[in-house]
Amino acid sequence: MSESLLKALMQLFAFVVNVDRKGAAGLPIDVLESYLQRDFGIEQTKEFLLKFQEYIKQYRLEIIAEDFSTADSQAIQDIVDSINAELEQHQKVWLILQLIEFIGDSRISTPLRLDFVKSVASRFNIGEFEFENGRDFILSENNSQIPWNQQVLLIDSNKDLLTSEIKHLTNERLNGTVYALRISSTNTFLIKYFGDSELFLNSRNIKPGRTYIFGTGSVIRGARISPIYYSRVAAAFIQDPNRPFVSMVAKDIEYRHKGSKNGIYRFSFTAYSGQLVGILGGSGVGKSTLLNLLNGNLKPANGNVFINGYDVHQNKSELEGVIGYVPQDDLLVDELTVYQNLYYNASLCFSNHDKQKLSELLDRTLNDFDLLEARNLRVGDPLNKYISGGQRKRLNMAMELMREPSVLFVDEPTSGLSSMDSERIMLLLKKQTFKGKIVFANIHQPSSDVFKLFDKIIVLDQGGRPIFQGNPMDAVVYFKSMGNFLKPDESECITCGNVNTDLILRVVEARVVNEYGKLTRKRKRSAKEWYDLYLANIESKLNVYLPPCVSPVPPNNFKIPSHRKQMWIYFKRNLKSKLANSQFINISLLAAPLLAIIIGFFTKYLHGTLADPNAYLFSENDNIPSYLFMSVVAMMFMGLTISAEEIIKDRKILYREKFLNLSYFSYINSKIVVLFIFSAIQSLMFVLIGQGILEIKGMFWSHWLILFSTAFCSNILGLNLSAALNSVVAIYVLIPIVLVPQLLFSGVIVNFNKLHKTISHPEYVPFIGDVMLSRWSYEALCVQQFKANRYDREFFDYNMQLSNSAYNATFLIPKLQSLLDEVSVDLTLNRQTPRIDKDLRIIRNEIELLSENFPIRGFSYPNSSNFNQGAITVDYLNLTKAKLDTLKQHFNLVYRQVISERDNHIKTLARKLGGNDAVFDLNRKFHNKSLEALVTNQNDFQKIEVVNDRLIRRFEPVYALPSSKFGRSHLFAAYKHVGKYYIPTIWYNVFVIWVMTALFYLALWSDMFRIVNKFVERFKFRKLTTRISRYLPS
Repeated sequence: MSESLLKALMQLFAFVVNVDRKGAAGLPIDVLESYLQRDFGIEQTKEFLLKFQEYIKQYRLEIIAEDFSTADSQAIQDIVDSINAELEQHQKVWLILQLIEFIGDSRISTPLRLDFVKSVASRFNIGEFEFENGRDFILSENNSQIPWNQQVLLIDSNKDLLTSEIKHLTNERLNGTVYALRISSTNTFLIKYFGDSELFLNSRNIKPGRTYIFGTGSVIRGARISPIYYSRVAAAFIQDPNRPFVSMVAKDIEYRHKGSKNGIYRFSFTAYSGQLVGILGGSGVGKSTLLNLLNGNLKPANGNVFINGYDVHQNKSELEGVIGYVPQDDLLVDELTVYQNLYYNASLCFSNHDKQKLSELLDRTLNDFDLLEARNLRVGDPLNKYISGGQRKRLNMAMELMREPSVLFVDEPTSGLSSMDSERIMLLLKKQTFKGKIVFANIHQPSSDVFKLFDKIIVLDQGGRPIFQGNPMDAVVYFKSMGNFLKPDESECITCGNVNTDLILRVVEARVVNEYGKLTRKRKRSAKEWYDLYLANIESKLNVYLPPCVSPVPPNNFKIPSHRKQMWIYFKRNLKSKLANSQFINISLLAAPLLAIIIGFFTKYLHGTLADPNAYLFSENDNIPSYLFMSVVAMMFMGLTISAEEIIKDRKILYREKFLNLSYFSYINSKIVVLFIFSAIQSLMFVLIGQGILEIKGMFWSHWLILFSTAFCSNILGLNLSAALNSVVAIYVLIPIVLVPQLLFSGVIVNFNKLHKTISHPEYVPFIGDVMLSRWSYEALCVQQFKANRYDREFFDYNMQLSNSAYNATFLIPKLQSLLDEVSVDLTLNRQTPRIDKDLRIIRNEIELLSENFPIRGFSYPNSSNFNQGAITVDYLNLTKAKLDTLKQHFNLVYRQVISERDNHIKTLARKLGGNDAVFDLNRKFHNKSLEALVTNQNDFQKIEVVNDRLIRRFEPVYALPSSKFGRSHLFAAYKHVGKYYIPTIWYNVFVIWVMTALFYLALWSDMFRIVNKFVERFKFRKLTTRISRYLPS
């Protein structure tokens, strides 16, 4: 008891004594002395009694001076104001009850004194009914004087008492009657016993006819009776007939971790409305596993868990909104304020609430959880705190409790909190039970006050073995008995009332002492022995039955929105959290311009002119291909980094939202939309600044489309990494591993034609290049920049015809004629060599391609079916050579015609632009020689190559038509061949990028990478356990 509370009690008692001169003057002092001696020593008691006598003299003089007859003197007003300013309501209720008890014990009960106390009670905001109920209960001297109403509980051995006027419990062997009175405003309980048996309240003898405070965790015991627990008494008042009763039954549940014998051993128990159930045990014994088993997150290997007859794992739809879960980790969005966290949580849980109703709910929640002052504070993370640890914990609970679940599971609610914050949190949970809820809480080492709050505890030992369940005070007695302690029946200190909560784990984990007096690692009782004792002493006495039928579950307002509305709420939450994170916004928005400036500036090669050596000419900038490649790399890097933490940072929130059956589909779509916006802005700024520096004109939208598609595809890939891995460090370590192959197989770092033979392809981009995002983006940029710029688009078709005609006439046909000569010589000399078959296959394949790609009216190509060793003749070879000569002349003619047409077009363009100088100036501004050298393969002197049964074109690949009809091609092909159609590379490549994006999206939606990662981890874990088991004793 605090000194201020005792001082207030003595002041008020002194006034009570002086209000009426009737009564023995010495008896009140005797009563006070007896009361003080319970908690204080002789010297302190004497000091307090002297102070009390001074108060009596002081207030007697004031009463006489003021002709006092009521409680309206200035002195009493000062005392009341001081008490109202300092004490909580339950303390003020205790003061009034204690005053009434003092009056009764002192035998100075007069109407004047009781009216005085009633007047003080009204100033303490104690209702008239509660005061009169408490007064009559305390002053009653027999059964007939006990108040008879719904705030009184009668406990006796009468099984047949049926009355609705008073609450009733049966205790079969109780000799006499125990009454319990509830002060509902503070949930305070008083008890009084009338009878001849010897009963004990928390190991203290109960004096018949005397009133006692029945605090949380209290228990009444007797030699013959069943214990009367606080939880049983409280439940009798909590059970509202208008509200469905909640019961939980776990029958023979078992669980095993995969690849391990540990988990939760066979176990049965029951819990009911109004109970706070604590799960105790050392670290790693399975407390969280048991919680997740009971709340439906984990499925038991055997047994069932029922709530009102509904199976938790099989009837989830019927139990929607009934179960609440607060994990040990935060469920908060760090960048949002306290109010915003609650708002978005409420929006996802109460789709049927309008804005006003939602606002009222949030205001009430902030008030109930004492978060009004923190309303507009950012939550922050543990390193950048804006609210205290206690406020974070209360906010986490508010997120779940605002939807009023009937069964609540809280994992380690007091971890990392001060003793004061821990007690506040546990009191908050206890208050939930007053509403008829069942609350489960994991706790490692509770204080005495917290321990007493539990109505029931479950103690777990190593491997998930239950070793006790029941009343907390019974647990102390049980383990003291098992540990052979003296006076094991004393569950708490008789003097101070504290419970030694450490005792339970000390007894369980007691170690054997060796011959040197040192503790060994061996326990006195193994976990298996404790479990066997539990089965014999506790579980065998439990009567846990399967529910015979289902009963209605309590109604709730929980209703999740549609998928579309969920996505909109997620989108707003995600966007607002990003906008609130100034560091993220600054880096995200500045990264693109900064990279564009760096890449653009350092790739801006100043070639100069005769007139100005420092002049910049776009056509002479040898670094344009490097700029395009680095643009792709920059977009991939930014796309991966801004998405890398998106899901992993929400992993704990996702776990809870999955528990609420919220849509993962809506969640990832909201993430994708936000990233879509950011990537669009980033790529827009990058292209705008990069092209401005390098004076790339007329290509803005095509470059933006390619780079944005690249960045967005990287976003989805980054989301997959974020979803699959368990560590932010692992994600950022993996990003370079993802990027390096993209660089290596983009076609820039290593020539596709010079890759290792096992992965290369003689004609097309190898498969490993086809699966690289960088290849499609870089090729699209290069081809589009070369083909579609303001100058080259005027001549690209002409140049393509010229290139194909030149290749056919200069390289392909002469090579075929050379092969024909080789075959002709061999046939003439009658030499049957493998070379003949190979040469004939090459000739046959190339003539087929020529006839397909270059059909000529009035000209018939040689019949390719004749080119086999059995059918070919020298005469047919000579005929074929003659036809190839004709074909060569045709391509040379076409070449000259196209040259003429191109020259005419140049003249037309010159007239349109104002002269040849204008055309030349157009060339310098839009055509880049380095890019032309890259896409036309000018630096490779090998223009045609024999590979297997084909002649592969290396000459000007940008003008070459792909031979595959399925979209495969060589690098820098201007068109992709699909069926009968030739599709421009930019559209085909962008389409492929979006197909890749769609595939990554499907992988994200199905959580494929995480499933694979879990499988690999599980496989590695099984191998590890197999290796360890070899060294364990059998």
